[in-house]
Amino acid sequence: MQAVPSSPTRRLWLLDKTGVNDLWDGYSRRMYGFNNAVDKVVIRRVEVAY
Repeated sequence: MQAVPSSPTRRLWLLDKTGVNDLWDGYSRRMYGFNNAVDKVVIRRVEVAY
């Protein structure tokens, strides 16, 4: 069994061990929200008009 590192690397070590180490998570969620809003407002209207 590996020793658990001390803070501040402890958080990243634990995230890495659980498989959830996405440093871009906040950016990805905001970008998804933006793209979803653009799809609903712009793309959907173009699709219906076409």
